[in-house]
Amino acid sequence: MPLNSEATSFSAGISRLKAEKSEHQRVQKYLDVAGVIILVLDTKGCIEVINRRGCQLIGMDEKQAVGKNWFECFVPASQKEEVYSFYLDVIAGKQPAKGTYENRVISGAGCERNMLWNYEMVDDGGKPAAVVASGEDITKRKTAEKALEESEHRYRLLADNAGDVIWTVDFDNNLKYISPSIERLCGYTPQEAMQLKVQDVFTAESVEIIQKELEHEIGLEHQNRTFPGKIRVLELEMIHRNGKIIPVEGCFSFIRDENGEAKEILAITRDITERRFMQEQIIMAERLATIGEMASGLAHEINNPLTGIIGLCELLLDKKLSADVSEDLAIIHHEASRAVAIVRNMLDFAGMQKTEKQTLYINAVVAGVLNLRSYIHKRHSITVKTKLGNDLPPVMADNLGIQQVLVNIIANAEYFMIERKQKAELSISTYHKPGYVCIEIADNGPGIDRASMGHLFEPFYTTKPRGKGTGLGLSVCHNIVKDHGGCISVDSCVGEGTTFTVELPACS
Repeated sequence: MPLNSEATSFSAGISRLKAEKSEHQRVQKYLDVAGVIILVLDTKGCIEVINRRGCQLIGMDEKQAVGKNWFECFVPASQKEEVYSFYLDVIAGKQPAKGTYENRVISGAGCERNMLWNYEMVDDGGKPAAVVASGEDITKRKTAEKALEESEHRYRLLADNAGDVIWTVDFDNNLKYISPSIERLCGYTPQEAMQLKVQDVFTAESVEIIQKELEHEIGLEHQNRTFPGKIRVLELEMIHRNGKIIPVEGCFSFIRDENGEAKEILAITRDITERRFMQEQIIMAERLATIGEMASGLAHEINNPLTGIIGLCELLLDKKLSADVSEDLAIIHHEASRAVAIVRNMLDFAGMQKTEKQTLYINAVVAGVLNLRSYIHKRHSITVKTKLGNDLPPVMADNLGIQQVLVNIIANAEYFMIERKQKAELSISTYHKPGYVCIEIADNGPGIDRASMGHLFEPFYTTKPRGKGTGLGLSVCHNIVKDHGGCISVDSCVGEGTTFTVELPACS
């Protein structure tokens, strides 16, 4: 070959190399200005091309990086086998030739970064030649997602384990979320509760209150007269699935979007049954304190005329009078003495006077009380049946106090049997059980409903019409019996009468 021909060929080769180098540099410049990492890996996973962003990630320049196996050098050991296996499957056609993949990469600083790759396999004449991938560092996003997930999990744990019921509802009264504590409060599982509407779990009165307050707050919202974070606290009543009414306190606020617009309602509902009970106890204590003050003030005024009546009766009883008059005077004397005892029991109830206990035989006390009530029984045709036990042991008790208990129970039975306007029948029995002497008083009156049964011995509670009862009788009885170390109970069914049982400790 002539020399000039060889020179021409050499010159052409040099020009071609320069052109290729220039093209490579031009392409590399394009790659370097890309905002993502760009890699070209051969079929074994070795780096053929890497841009500046990629070099910055792994802490090497292009010359150092090219030729290194990406998976051996820059993928954490914990993921290396899984990621490399996926890559070889892409080359082998066992995985899609184009797609996305997420894995961690070891940075030049030695820490791990989360990368999201978009990859595509390049072939040469139908044979796999390389894989081109662009990668985005999503570490910050993943960290934020993890923090959000942990926060949601933490708040979900708080909501799911809170004693209060936490729930959200839209403006159409549809429940959007409710915490598991709804089952403890109302007997519904969260899944069951989510199928209900607000009016299914709140009483009609409470729904009306909620609706009224909601309309008011929405009105303020439209007038821009409200403020974010405002909380409304309402006392409401919820309905247990068994029908029981539960007093609750609800704290209500709006859930707002990023623009501050109210979208849903957040409510935290707490059972305040115990609080209500304590409030009622405080009110009751205040009322009893008032009664105590009244009783001590009135006792003197009432006892003075009663003492005069009792004294005059005793003087007259010492004279020779007809049997009828003497019997009437004895009744007046006894009833006046009982009135004194009632005043004393009021003082006892208020904790202002001590009782005087002595050995008593219950059958004698029962007989005396029935004798006092005999006129009422005759007048209203009340049949009295007695079954008094034999050889009952005595009890250590206050005579007038036990009389007061029996008179109150019998008088109540008389009232309701007379009001029922049917044949009235009163049965009284006494018996002995280990450690106790028992008195059972049964009537065939209208009976007591279950709702009232739990309140019978509460002060100021009465099943009589307004003006017919003070609500103190049975509570006084309860306190007297309790003061004697005994107990009083009631059994009743509507339409089938009522039975009271008084148990007093027997003398050993």
